[in-house]
Amino acid sequence: MSPLSSLPLVLLSISTILLSFPFNIDGLSTQTCPSYPTCGSVDIRYPFWLIDPSHNTTTSNCGYPGLGLSCGNTSKPPILHLSNDNDHYVTNINYKLATLTLVNVDFYGVPCPQPRHNLTLDDAHLFSFTKNDANLTFFLHCSRAPQLDGGFEPAFLSCIQNGSRTYATLKNLSVLGSSWSLVCKDSIVLSSVGKGVEESGLPQNFGYLLSTGFELHWTTPVDCARCADSGGECLHVKGSFSGCLCDNGEIRFYNCMNTGTIRFGLSLSLSLPPLFFSGLVLVCEINWS
Repeated sequence: MSPLSSLPLVLLSISTILLSFPFNIDGLSTQTCPSYPTCGSVDIRYPFWLIDPSHNTTTSNCGYPGLGLSCGNTSKPPILHLSNDNDHYVTNINYKLATLTLVNVDFYGVPCPQPRHNLTLDDAHLFSFTKNDANLTFFLHCSRAPQLDGGFEPAFLSCIQNGSRTYATLKNLSVLGSSWSLVCKDSIVLSSVGKGVEESGLPQNFGYLLSTGFELHWTTPVDCARCADSGGECLHVKGSFSGCLCDNGEIRFYNCMNTGTIRFGLSLSLSLPPLFFSGLVLVCEINWS
């Protein structure tokens, strides 16, 4: 038999043993998920986490990737970055229902906000709209009122002064046809949980609808599911799942069902490669001796 023929089996065994042990991760200074100060009036806790103001991307975070919040001003709500140019204040978090209420930072407390682009969700696997959300359609840069299917005419928003005319409706764009494009350059669709506003009241109340915000539901990321199902809390580094924090203070690779008792005192990035390489060298020396 070749001296190295048994290497794959030995290395696989080493890997399996290592992956069953708990380990420590750099940047996690405690053996429980940290608690955070209230930001505005919003209570921040797992699975949310505060983004490091120093922008250190190498530390471990306790929570879900995509749920990092910024709190630069404790008198205002925390900020969630959804997509390009889409920073939103988080005005409420319902941990029981796994929902959060968001308000675009450009609309917060503004009586006559100017919508500029559609709301897009970079991570559709993490977030989804709820049944409480209703669409609000805007027609931008219009030369005159668009005549929509059925002779319907949207509300003119006279407070928006940008050299052209802006219109809005509570109806969905999908049922309004495409004739609006003859007199308007663009249309965008936003969401709101605001209630009690009729079509005729849009010119006075559309600012209220946008400043009320919209609601999103979050789900457990796929790579965190095994940890969450075992009662653990997920850790991640640079947006990737990196460990499972168990209620006994141990940090494990996948979930809290493993029973290994050895704890590595070094970080994952520093401890495993040398251990694995040392095992490789040791096996080579044994086989060649």
